[in-house]
Amino acid sequence: IKVEVSGAEIEIMPMEVDLGEDESSVQFTLTNKGKGNISYKTEVSNNWMGLEPNAGDITTKGYVTLSVNRGSLDPGEYNGTVTFIIGAERISIPVKMTIPVKSKPVVSFDKTKDITYNTATFVGTIVEVGSSNIIRYGFCWSAEEEPTIEDNISDMGDCSAPISFEGKISDLKENTKYYVRAYAENAIGLSYSNVSTFVTAGLPTIPTVQTKDVTNISSNSAIANGTVISLGNVSKITQFGHIWGKSKELSTALASKTELGSLTDIGEYKSEVYELEPNQVYYVCSYATNEKGTAYGDVVEFNTLPADIILSTDKVTDIVHNAATCGGRISDYGGRTIKECGLCWSQS
Repeated sequence: IKVEVSGAEIEIMPMEVDLGEDESSVQFTLTNKGKGNISYKTEVSNNWMGLEPNAGDITTKGYVTLSVNRGSLDPGEYNGTVTFIIGAERISIPVKMTIPVKSKPVVSFDKTKDITYNTATFVGTIVEVGSSNIIRYGFCWSAEEEPTIEDNISDMGDCSAPISFEGKISDLKENTKYYVRAYAENAIGLSYSNVSTFVTAGLPTIPTVQTKDVTNISSNSAIANGTVISLGNVSKITQFGHIWGKSKELSTALASKTELGSLTDIGEYKSEVYELEPNQVYYVCSYATNEKGTAYGDVVEFNTLPADIILSTDKVTDIVHNAATCGGRISDYGGRTIKECGLCWSQS
């Protein structure tokens, strides 16, 4: 009689585990490549690991799940071992993972711009997202120091990378000092930026403009100069330029004018005054229009220069041995007074 006893043969996959910074579980596959039934038990080297099930029998294939408890661990590198015990045999599988440093976002407040009596625009930057994506960010402001998200707030959504951002805020009170800062929040916590202050403007008024001296004067054109001193406590001027005419009584409806468009900053500007008559007195003034109305600067007087006289010589007629007849024509006096006119002749 011949008897053969066939032993069990087991394969475990994977034979090495790296959970990295995010994974919290992995599944082992146990395969019985031989005949018969295999019984196994398990051990773990650290209490932050657990196996389910921790013992069993395998005829063909079985599964064991390794889970780790990340929440109880400090940041750092962790190494351990999972051991499967089959009879007298011990199969050890190394396990490693990383607990990253948990950090809140880093956010900065950059500036306040376009301040009016009831609006302002804030600019901020997400400098660092932190150890998890940002779930909300924006600005908070108050008339009291150290504003928080419990005060006035803008919520600009979520983000996963550093960005610059800005938001226009409305419903502010005129002539009021405000405190403002940026904020950002991730799963770890809430962060605030530095605190900045600004003061809203007064209620809207018409702009303030100044008419300056006229330059580059010729017989038919000149350069008018002006300055916008104030927008009138609004964000922009809708139209500005110069008006001019032969009368001191100037208005945008009756006089010639330039229209230079809208304006969001104060400062100096120029207009080309054109189609003027030579040797003529003109009056010019600056103007600017916003939502409250049109403002005018002082009226400035200037004189255009005389133009060149345009004249021609007629044909010579009635030519005899010692005399001839000739004349000329003045087609444009150029705004000048003719003191003397006639003919001149010579053999050269």
